[in-house]
Amino acid sequence: VRLAVLSIVFYLPFLITFRSQAAGIAPNLINPTSFGQFFLMFAPLLLLTLPFLGAEAARANARMNWRVGWLIGGGALLGLLALMLIFGLIGLLIPDIRAQAESLALQNGGWDVTIADALLKRLTHLPTALLLTFMIVLIAGRLFPRHADDFETDADPRVVTYPAATGFALLLIAAGAVLILTPEFIFLRDNFGSRMNTVFKFYYQAWLLISLAAAYGAHVLLTDARAINVPLRAAYGGLTAVVLVLGLLFPAFAVQHRARVEFGRAFNPQPITLDGAPGFINAEDYQAVLCLQQIVGDRQDVVVAEAVGGQYDGRFGRTGTLTGIPVVLNWAGHQAQWRGATYGETVGSRDADINLLYSDPTWDLAQRIINLYAIDYIFFGSAERQKYADAPAAELKFRENLPIVCEFGGTRVYQVPEYIISAARE
Repeated sequence: VRLAVLSIVFYLPFLITFRSQAAGIAPNLINPTSFGQFFLMFAPLLLLTLPFLGAEAARANARMNWRVGWLIGGGALLGLLALMLIFGLIGLLIPDIRAQAESLALQNGGWDVTIADALLKRLTHLPTALLLTFMIVLIAGRLFPRHADDFETDADPRVVTYPAATGFALLLIAAGAVLILTPEFIFLRDNFGSRMNTVFKFYYQAWLLISLAAAYGAHVLLTDARAINVPLRAAYGGLTAVVLVLGLLFPAFAVQHRARVEFGRAFNPQPITLDGAPGFINAEDYQAVLCLQQIVGDRQDVVVAEAVGGQYDGRFGRTGTLTGIPVVLNWAGHQAQWRGATYGETVGSRDADINLLYSDPTWDLAQRIINLYAIDYIFFGSAERQKYADAPAAELKFRENLPIVCEFGGTRVYQVPEYIISAARE
């Protein structure tokens, strides 16, 4: 209880201002997951946990409660299917959602073709949902053993037939299975209008939960002589070794590809370090960012202007990304995701104003924008030169009116004089 209270207190400044892009629940009518995609994502965990679930079902023997298992597993599947249909019908009653659905159907050849394709895909992709459902069935049947009068008289039928650790591991697998199964039918509606973000977030959590249980399951099957016989234990041990070896290959090759190939360092003898910033942005920009960071130091009231660009583009938002110094605006797409419906009110005309700050050649307009956002420094580097190549005089107004505090090649950082900043903040 104390931990929960402290968590709320410490996060309260964030919680009272947070506005999510989530806008309710939407049905996933046309994008189920093929078994190949599902297996590619979760193969290591499935190969380790499915034998564990089978062994637990076998150990339960007559106490395995298949009736409860099918009630819970089948109920979960039918419940999600019902929610998908219900939210689909509700969506047709909402003008905006109905218009989107009609547009999508028209693009796919009409409602008849769209519905036929959706039904066919549900059939071809059904193995994914069925396997997840059966995993829930096995777990529920094991967690809630049968209580029947025909068991041996010297045993209490209410006694749980598995260790507490096994029960917890089974719950972890069940939670992961539910997280994977849910986006097959419904998802959280957001700015993208698809299940992408729901899958992204749910699969991460599912991977963590099932991986913890997989480690426990492997321990049980390899060390508990009562779990499985010797030939099966040997086969499972070989399978575990293969999974671990193949799994360890991924980080080795992924780090190499990410650190060298993607950044063009495949044939560069320069050693790899934990500081990825020098390869993340233009070298001159990087030096200017370091210079600015030295000048600003620990000050918290500094604002930097940079050209606004799209998310995942390292050329934009350099100062904020590498130093944490606030910028007026950048990576607007992600800003919109985290502010939801309040984005427009919060951001206002920042994007357009920064565009005018750089593109308009007049100093009077630039000064008004500087005053509006109390800008302390203006960054003019590779991104600004490229984005405003059609406005060659864009930088001239800064050179004529502001001192340069950092300069590396074609990259310059301009400082706004204190009298302009003071006037703006008053």
